[in-house]
Amino acid sequence: MRTTDCRAEIAGTVALRCADDGASVEAGDRIVEVECMKTLWPIVAPCAGVVRHRIELGQVVAQDEIVAVIESES
Repeated sequence: MRTTDCRAEIAGTVALRCADDGASVEAGDRIVEVECMKTLWPIVAPCAGVVRHRIELGQVVAQDEIVAVIESES
């Protein structure tokens, strides 16, 4: 099994989980939205697989911090 990191592109607060932990996603699906300066920044799945969150709703994240990983078969 391969894992792919999903990182925050900007520092902010985790405002929304768009996919539940353990949910199957396709490449391009929104996983999390980070709020910074009253703007929501989506974090999308880079590949298809199963989401495993590494953050909590309301948590402050740093730029480039891992917010989730995608587990895939290939």
